[in-house]
Amino acid sequence: MSVESSNEKGTEYWKEKWGSDAVLRNGNDYYYCRFIINAEFEDI
Repeated sequence: MSVESSNEKGTEYWKEKWGSDAVLRNGNDYYYCRFIINAEFEDI
């Protein structure tokens, strides 16, 4: 969901509607997440 459209009602509103616990932002997009999985990785 774009940041601009999310800001109209606020992230707390959308967190409740999506049933999410966290909001991640990448550029101009928000990602509403229920679970954040911690992972380790190694570049190959």
